[in-house]
Amino acid sequence: MVDPTSKVTVPAGGTAPPKTQAIGLGFTETMKGYGVKGFQPPDDYGGGEHAGQRAGTIMDFTLTITTPDLDAFLADPNGTAIANGVVQVDGFTGPGGAPVANGVFNLFVPTGQADQRKMLYALPFTGTDGNPYLLDGFKDVKDNGRFDVWGATSTLYTVIRSGHDRSGAIVETGILHILMQDFMHQLTTFKVTGTTNPAQKADALARFGKRFFGTLWDVFVLPHFERSRT
Repeated sequence: MVDPTSKVTVPAGGTAPPKTQAIGLGFTETMKGYGVKGFQPPDDYGGGEHAGQRAGTIMDFTLTITTPDLDAFLADPNGTAIANGVVQVDGFTGPGGAPVANGVFNLFVPTGQADQRKMLYALPFTGTDGNPYLLDGFKDVKDNGRFDVWGATSTLYTVIRSGHDRSGAIVETGILHILMQDFMHQLTTFKVTGTTNPAQKADALARFGKRFFGTLWDVFVLPHFERSRT
């Protein structure tokens, strides 16, 4: 009888680990607000928002934010994910908006300060004039002394730039917000990909939640404990 193990050949460097499909995660987010073209100074987000409200010039988007590999996302200090969807900006897009493909979302980017992180959005689109634009926004997740977790995570300070990268000139300024009804819907949109196993799905959601709420704890709670000990 021939020993079956004699037919096994081990490749140089050892046997490669078996390939398994990565587990991913995604959710849909809607934000709405106002902006105005040519506002000065261009980083006066509140001024641009108020001018946009008076002019009735809206900005909004609905995005599906996905990471195909949750392990890599959680290991990435910048929490980089893909954003696809539709952005609507009065004066730049039609009433149905313009598609966003392969935009970039970053969750809780470190700023060098213990009590501050930033969520970043870079959403490229093409205007009705045929020119490229970028919706470039950030959420300033910072302890301002009022424990305003909701305001920090639901307010997007926004500019529209010429071109598809952050080096472009600012052509519009404003602010977008998550409305409560949109947030409640957002909670129903979380989906885990790469597995049909209920336990693995629950674990993926739990690990994302630990990253999300753990960072909020680090920003809004932990610094107070550290200051109280000094």
